[in-house]
Amino acid sequence: MSIKVMTRVWDESDHKGSELLLLLALADNAREEDSRAWPGLTTLTKKTRLSSKTVRRKLATLVESGELYIHAVPGKVHYYVVLTGMDEAAQQASISALEEYRGGPSKYAPPADPVTRVPGYPGNTHPGTRVTDTVLPGYHRSVTNGHEPLDDAAYAAVKHIDELQY
Repeated sequence: MSIKVMTRVWDESDHKGSELLLLLALADNAREEDSRAWPGLTTLTKKTRLSSKTVRRKLATLVESGELYIHAVPGKVHYYVVLTGMDEAAQQASISALEEYRGGPSKYAPPADPVTRVPGYPGNTHPGTRVTDTVLPGYHRSVTNGHEPLDDAAYAAVKHIDELQY
């Protein structure tokens, strides 16, 4: 537990609400010397009283804001560096030391964007339905539950199709 890291978050974070609470939960687990923490998702959900899905979204928001760095390697523990209130040199030193310790750069990727829905498309309304169709010559796609974001060309093509057979 690091009072210094928590104090930096209280004094210098631009976040409020559940994002601030999540950042404070991470700071509560951080080491004082490098602001590094490695709590599990279960720990973060218990401390913040948020769902795991919400915690993942809020972590992505904190990363985007520049107040948090996540070092993720598939199948291993995620490490976090609370960057709030650290000068640029200290941030870089802490991230570099973590990458050296973990054997390379992070593989962190934020959660996927919200779903793009097509009105009247069968995948939107039938859970578990798998739809495969050709909307443009040479263009194939497979959608499960309508949860695949469509690019502009596919959206325009599907928008004009009255019936889909699946």
